Amino acid sequence: MWRPRECLSRPIVWRQANLAEPSEWAAYADSDVVFCRNVFIYFSDAAIRKVGSVLGERMPVGGHLLLGASESLTRFGLPFELAEIEKSFVYIKR
Repeated sequence: MWRPRECLSRPIVWRQANLAEPSEWAAYADSDVVFCRNVFIYFSDAAIRKVGSVLGERMPVGGHLLLGASESLTRFGLPFELAEIEKSFVYIKR
């Protein structure tokens, strides 16, 4: 199994939560970086909008949301701007 070097992982807070229950994870939504890669492909539009809204309210301006290549938030009118960084796409909180 792949793991980051300890010097990198020490300051990272690793948590698992049910995204369908914002009360389980909303406290972590104020993170600077959130990885939801290949998560939204399994969600309905309503569930994506719900999770995206909480992230949009709580993430700091300039926060980065990373999704899978086949996932998009552009049609939901959320406060994220799609940007390309080093040949990868990321949503940045406006």
